[in-house]
Amino acid sequence: MWIKHHGFMLAAAIVLAGSAGAVGFSPAQLETAYENLAPALCILLFTQEVTDPRTGEMQQQSGSAVALVVSPEGLIISNGHLQRENVHSYNFRVLVRKGEDESEFGATLLEKPRDINLSFLRIRSEAPLNLPFVRFTRNSRLSLGEEVAVLGMMGETMDFHRSLHVTRVSAVIEHPRTTYCLEGALRLGYVTGPVINTRGEVVGVTGFELSPAEGGDLYTRSGHPMVFQTDLFIHHVDSPPGETEGSASAEEAWL
Repeated sequence: MWIKHHGFMLAAAIVLAGSAGAVGFSPAQLETAYENLAPALCILLFTQEVTDPRTGEMQQQSGSAVALVVSPEGLIISNGHLQRENVHSYNFRVLVRKGEDESEFGATLLEKPRDINLSFLRIRSEAPLNLPFVRFTRNSRLSLGEEVAVLGMMGETMDFHRSLHVTRVSAVIEHPRTTYCLEGALRLGYVTGPVINTRGEVVGVTGFELSPAEGGDLYTRSGHPMVFQTDLFIHHVDSPPGETEGSASAEEAWL
């Protein structure tokens, strides 16, 4: 009797898995999403000074991150780790691709919001900009088991080529706020990448830790990828944060 019961449960699991897989992306949908969103993905380069809290020693290092253009005038978002305790990030440059050409711009770091673990920057340019950017879908919801695609970048050995990763919502956590967890690991090149549902809507970006205002701290739910849904940060796109203190002299200088 136990064997029959076990066999029934296994069969049910197979049927459910097959049903979930039946509703997914077609190759044409993925190609369209890639063509529409890849131009808005850019490379953020910067310098960081990291202070060891135990010894007080400071180490300077170069860094890079994926960033996303969210307005034609050059507002971009990247991961929240650019702004954290004991870390000073500056000398920002943004590599933006238009077709086969790539342009480099300086960028100014804006104040970090307290309600979302993302960083906002503004591209500096003397000439008016009209950059390709991501349009987010508001009031978006995801379901357990729903398939999503994430746009990101491959590594330096692959020339930072844009690429797509298809995954699923593996869990929905309700507190301290609705959190959509993604299945499996998320490589560094996909952090802050746009998340697309099967209707072609951009429903948010990927991230990790919650912000202090959400009841978290730096390492809350650390290491498991989640979706920062549009409604959590779209007000900062509509009304961007102000410049950080000393941002006017963000570039390296000498006397």
